Amino acid sequence: MSKNITDIKESLITDFKQFAGIEIYFNDITDEIVLSEDRKAIINDSGIALKYPKVQYLMVFYQNASQISYDFFKRKEKEEHFNKDGSTVTRYTGYDIFVYVTEFSAVCDTFLFDLKNSKLLAQASDVFKNREMIEDRELFPDHTLLGLLSDLTSNPKDDKERYPTVKGASVSSKHKYFYAFLNSVYK
Repeated sequence: MSKNITDIKESLITDFKQFAGIEIYFNDITDEIVLSEDRKAIINDSGIALKYPKVQYLMVFYQNASQISYDFFKRKEKEEHFNKDGSTVTRYTGYDIFVYVTEFSAVCDTFLFDLKNSKLLAQASDVFKNREMIEDRELFPDHTLLGLLSDLTSNPKDDKERYPTVKGASVSSKHKYFYAFLNSVYK
């Protein structure tokens, strides 16, 4: 199971129970599974089958190396005003909004193995993302003397310390992810 993709176990249990429609039992044997280099086979499948003789299927959720990217942009603050005739006028205030974006992204593979027959039944890949954004409004508009002085003394621009911290993503953000995977295998 992935370290950066959270709530996997809870999502698995909820989705499996809903898919099966009957009481089923789960065993987390993450530390016992050894996958082949291409992740198409479980190298120690016979050992796992001996240790867990009643287990028919294994679901493996594998996270590839995650990427964290940063994006910075500036936009003008604007206000919407409504005229008496109902039309809308947009006016810029003179203030700038500094926007700092951090995005976590990881490609994850989901595998369904038939342990009894030592066979990969299904595989899917998906990208799990989490995006956080912080907006910072400048103190003084650029058309005032104070605004010009603040630009000279403190220029926030692309300041690495201002970016939000993002270390992972959630499975539950992709509603019924494992249910959809099992349903597509079933069909």
